[in-house]
Amino acid sequence: MSNIDSPYLLVDLAYRAIKDDILTKQLVPGKKIVVHDLSQRYQISETPIKQALNRLITEGLVESIPRRGVTIKKLTLKGLRDMMQARRMIELFAVPQILQKAKEEPQFVDILNENTCQLEESLKTASASDYYAKQNQLDTQFHVLLVGTLENEKISEIYSHLGTHLVVFYLYGVKQMERFLESLEEHKEILRAVRNLDRKELEEALLHHLDMTEADSQKNLTQVLKNCSVFDPDKN
Repeated sequence: MSNIDSPYLLVDLAYRAIKDDILTKQLVPGKKIVVHDLSQRYQISETPIKQALNRLITEGLVESIPRRGVTIKKLTLKGLRDMMQARRMIELFAVPQILQKAKEEPQFVDILNENTCQLEESLKTASASDYYAKQNQLDTQFHVLLVGTLENEKISEIYSHLGTHLVVFYLYGVKQMERFLESLEEHKEILRAVRNLDRKELEEALLHHLDMTEADSQKNLTQVLKNCSVFDPDKN
Protein backbone atom coordinates (compact mmCIF):
# COMPACT_ATOMS: atom_id res chain seq x y z
CA MET A 1 0.00 0.00 0.00
CA SER A 2 1.44 3.39 -0.95
CA ASN A 3 1.61 6.22 1.54
CA ILE A 4 -1.18 8.12 -0.22
CA ASP A 5 -3.44 5.08 0.18
CA SER A 6 -2.80 4.80 3.91
CA PRO A 7 -6.18 4.77 5.71
CA TYR A 8 -4.81 7.18 8.31
CA LEU A 9 -3.67 9.64 5.66
CA LEU A 10 -6.97 9.37 3.79
CA VAL A 11 -8.92 10.18 6.96
CA ASP A 12 -6.68 13.18 7.56
CA LEU A 13 -7.13 14.37 3.96
CA ALA A 14 -10.90 14.00 4.23
CA TYR A 15 -10.91 15.80 7.58
CA ARG A 16 -8.99 18.78 6.19
CA ALA A 17 -11.09 18.89 3.01
CA ILE A 18 -14.39 18.96 4.92
CA LYS A 19 -13.11 21.58 7.36
CA ASP A 20 -11.85 23.73 4.47
CA ASP A 21 -15.28 23.50 2.82
CA ILE A 22 -16.91 24.64 6.07
CA LEU A 23 -14.52 27.58 6.40
CA THR A 24 -15.03 28.62 2.76
CA LYS A 25 -18.83 28.30 3.01
CA GLN A 26 -19.03 25.40 0.56
CA LEU A 27 -20.70 23.52 3.41
CA VAL A 28 -22.94 25.82 5.46
CA PRO A 29 -24.46 25.35 8.93
CA GLY A 30 -27.67 23.34 8.79
CA LYS A 31 -26.73 21.66 5.50
CA LYS A 32 -27.16 17.89 5.42
CA ILE A 33 -23.98 16.03 4.54
CA VAL A 34 -24.23 13.31 1.92
CA VAL A 35 -21.22 11.04 2.28
CA HIS A 36 -21.47 9.80 -1.31
CA ASP A 37 -21.35 13.36 -2.63
CA LEU A 38 -18.26 14.15 -0.56
CA SER A 39 -16.65 10.93 -1.75
CA GLN A 40 -17.15 12.03 -5.34
CA ARG A 41 -16.02 15.58 -4.61
CA TYR A 42 -12.78 14.63 -2.88
CA GLN A 43 -12.12 11.39 -4.79
CA ILE A 44 -11.80 9.57 -1.46
CA SER A 45 -13.71 6.44 -0.49
CA GLU A 46 -16.65 6.74 1.89
CA THR A 47 -15.09 4.99 4.89
CA PRO A 48 -12.37 7.62 5.53
CA ILE A 49 -14.96 10.36 5.06
CA LYS A 50 -17.23 8.79 7.69
CA GLN A 51 -14.27 8.58 10.06
CA ALA A 52 -13.38 12.22 9.37
CA LEU A 53 -16.97 13.24 10.09
CA ASN A 54 -16.83 11.40 13.42
CA ARG A 55 -13.76 13.48 14.30
CA LEU A 56 -15.61 16.68 13.39
CA ILE A 57 -18.60 15.56 15.46
CA THR A 58 -16.24 15.24 18.43
CA GLU A 59 -14.99 18.78 17.77
CA GLY A 60 -18.56 20.07 17.59
CA LEU A 61 -18.48 21.41 14.02
CA VAL A 62 -20.71 18.60 12.77
CA GLU A 63 -23.63 16.87 14.46
CA SER A 64 -25.56 13.65 13.92
CA ILE A 65 -29.32 14.08 14.34
CA PRO A 66 -31.65 11.06 14.53
CA ARG A 67 -33.76 10.68 11.38
CA ARG A 68 -32.05 13.72 9.83
CA GLY A 69 -28.54 12.40 9.35
CA VAL A 70 -25.28 14.30 9.66
CA THR A 71 -25.30 18.09 9.26
CA ILE A 72 -23.00 21.05 9.78
CA LYS A 73 -23.89 22.34 13.23
CA LYS A 74 -26.00 25.51 13.25
CA LEU A 75 -24.76 28.63 14.99
CA THR A 76 -26.27 29.47 18.38
CA LEU A 77 -25.72 32.21 20.92
CA LYS A 78 -25.22 29.54 23.58
CA GLY A 79 -22.54 27.94 21.43
CA LEU A 80 -20.77 31.28 21.20
CA ARG A 81 -20.99 31.84 24.96
CA ASP A 82 -19.70 28.33 25.70
CA MET A 83 -16.77 28.81 23.32
CA MET A 84 -15.80 32.17 24.78
CA GLN A 85 -16.01 30.79 28.33
CA ALA A 86 -13.59 28.05 27.34
CA ARG A 87 -11.25 30.61 25.78
CA ARG A 88 -11.26 32.67 28.98
CA MET A 89 -10.38 29.62 31.07
CA ILE A 90 -7.49 28.61 28.83
CA GLU A 91 -6.02 32.08 28.26
CA LEU A 92 -6.19 33.05 31.94
CA PHE A 93 -4.67 29.69 32.88
CA ALA A 94 -1.76 30.52 30.56
CA VAL A 95 -0.97 33.89 32.21
CA PRO A 96 1.83 32.65 34.56
CA GLN A 97 3.54 30.81 31.69
CA ILE A 98 3.18 33.81 29.36
CA LEU A 99 4.95 36.04 31.88
CA GLN A 100 7.60 33.45 32.63
CA LYS A 101 8.40 33.08 28.94
CA ALA A 102 8.49 36.85 28.47
CA LYS A 103 10.91 37.14 31.39
CA GLU A 104 13.20 34.30 30.27
CA GLU A 105 12.96 34.84 26.49
CA PRO A 106 12.77 38.53 25.49
CA GLN A 107 12.44 37.46 21.84
CA PHE A 108 8.97 36.15 22.67
CA VAL A 109 7.85 39.71 23.37
CA ASP A 110 9.45 40.75 20.08
CA ILE A 111 7.39 38.13 18.24
CA LEU A 112 4.17 39.38 19.85
CA ASN A 113 5.15 42.94 18.96
CA GLU A 114 5.85 41.99 15.34
CA ASN A 115 2.46 40.33 15.07
CA THR A 116 0.79 43.47 16.45
CA CYS A 117 2.69 45.70 14.00
CA GLN A 118 1.67 43.47 11.09
CA LEU A 119 -1.96 43.65 12.18
CA GLU A 120 -1.79 47.44 12.37
CA GLU A 121 -0.23 47.67 8.91
CA SER A 122 -2.71 45.23 7.39
CA LEU A 123 -5.65 47.29 8.63
CA LYS A 124 -4.51 50.19 6.45
CA THR A 125 -5.39 48.20 3.33
CA ALA A 126 -8.11 45.94 4.75
CA SER A 127 -11.25 45.21 2.76
CA ALA A 128 -14.49 43.63 3.93
CA SER A 129 -14.77 41.98 0.52
CA ASP A 130 -12.26 39.30 1.58
CA TYR A 131 -13.82 38.91 5.05
CA TYR A 132 -10.72 40.52 6.56
CA ALA A 133 -9.00 37.15 6.19
CA LYS A 134 -5.47 38.45 6.83
CA GLN A 135 -6.57 40.38 9.90
CA ASN A 136 -8.39 37.38 11.34
CA GLN A 137 -5.33 35.20 10.71
CA LEU A 138 -3.02 37.61 12.56
CA ASP A 139 -5.48 37.99 15.43
CA THR A 140 -5.69 34.21 15.84
CA GLN A 141 -1.92 33.86 15.63
CA PHE A 142 -1.46 36.34 18.48
CA HIS A 143 -3.62 34.27 20.82
CA VAL A 144 -2.09 30.96 19.70
CA LEU A 145 1.33 32.37 20.63
CA LEU A 146 0.04 33.18 24.12
CA VAL A 147 -1.54 29.76 24.70
CA GLY A 148 1.49 28.04 23.17
CA THR A 149 3.55 29.07 26.19
CA LEU A 150 1.83 26.28 28.12
CA GLU A 151 3.61 23.71 25.91
CA ASN A 152 0.63 21.41 26.44
CA GLU A 153 -0.38 19.53 23.30
CA LYS A 154 -3.86 18.62 24.54
CA ILE A 155 -4.72 22.20 25.52
CA SER A 156 -3.33 23.47 22.21
CA GLU A 157 -5.53 20.95 20.38
CA ILE A 158 -8.64 22.05 22.28
CA TYR A 159 -7.79 25.71 21.74
CA SER A 160 -7.29 25.10 18.03
CA HIS A 161 -10.82 23.66 17.81
CA LEU A 162 -12.16 26.74 19.60
CA GLY A 163 -10.38 28.88 17.03
CA THR A 164 -12.08 27.04 14.20
CA HIS A 165 -15.46 27.63 15.81
CA LEU A 166 -14.69 31.33 16.20
CA VAL A 167 -13.80 31.58 12.51
CA VAL A 168 -17.16 30.01 11.60
CA PHE A 169 -19.02 32.57 13.76
CA TYR A 170 -16.86 35.27 12.24
CA LEU A 171 -17.64 34.23 8.66
CA TYR A 172 -21.38 34.71 9.16
CA GLY A 173 -21.17 37.93 11.16
CA VAL A 174 -20.79 41.55 10.10
CA LYS A 175 -17.19 42.61 9.55
CA GLN A 176 -16.63 46.17 10.74
CA MET A 177 -13.36 48.10 10.62
CA GLU A 178 -14.24 49.86 13.86
CA ARG A 179 -14.15 46.59 15.78
CA PHE A 180 -10.81 45.58 14.23
CA LEU A 181 -9.30 48.91 15.33
CA GLU A 182 -10.64 48.39 18.84
CA SER A 183 -9.26 44.85 18.87
CA LEU A 184 -5.85 46.16 17.78
CA GLU A 185 -5.77 48.52 20.76
CA GLU A 186 -6.77 45.64 23.03
CA HIS A 187 -3.88 43.56 21.67
CA LYS A 188 -1.56 46.48 22.44
CA GLU A 189 -2.86 46.51 26.03
CA ILE A 190 -2.14 42.79 26.32
CA LEU A 191 1.34 43.30 24.86
CA ARG A 192 2.01 46.17 27.26
CA ALA A 193 1.07 43.99 30.23
CA VAL A 194 3.38 41.21 29.00
CA ARG A 195 6.23 43.70 28.67
CA ASN A 196 5.55 44.97 32.17
CA LEU A 197 5.48 41.40 33.52
CA ASP A 198 2.35 42.41 35.41
CA ARG A 199 0.00 39.51 36.11
CA LYS A 200 -3.01 41.57 37.23
CA GLU A 201 -2.66 43.94 34.27
CA LEU A 202 -2.40 41.01 31.85
CA GLU A 203 -5.43 39.22 33.29
CA GLU A 204 -7.51 42.39 33.07
CA ALA A 205 -6.36 43.09 29.50
CA LEU A 206 -7.19 39.56 28.35
CA LEU A 207 -10.61 39.59 30.00
CA HIS A 208 -11.44 42.99 28.52
CA HIS A 209 -10.47 41.81 25.04
CA LEU A 210 -12.42 38.55 25.26
CA ASP A 211 -15.48 40.29 26.74
CA MET A 212 -15.48 42.83 23.90
CA THR A 213 -15.04 40.05 21.31
CA GLU A 214 -17.99 38.11 22.72
CA ALA A 215 -20.23 41.19 22.94
CA ASP A 216 -19.51 42.12 19.33
CA SER A 217 -20.09 38.55 18.11
CA GLN A 218 -23.39 38.27 20.01
CA LYS A 219 -24.61 41.55 18.53
CA ASN A 220 -23.72 40.46 15.01
CA LEU A 221 -25.31 37.04 15.33
CA THR A 222 -28.50 38.48 16.78
CA GLN A 223 -28.82 41.14 14.08
CA VAL A 224 -27.70 39.20 11.03
CA LEU A 225 -28.55 35.56 11.56
CA LYS A 226 -31.90 35.59 13.33
CA ASN A 227 -33.83 34.80 10.17
CA CYS A 228 -31.03 32.91 8.48
CA SER A 229 -30.92 29.15 7.95
CA VAL A 230 -27.45 28.92 9.51
CA PHE A 231 -28.74 30.22 12.85
CA ASP A 232 -30.70 28.20 15.38
CA PRO A 233 -32.88 30.64 17.37
CA ASP A 234 -34.17 27.87 19.63
CA LYS A 235 -30.75 27.44 21.21
CA ASN A 236 -29.95 30.81 22.68
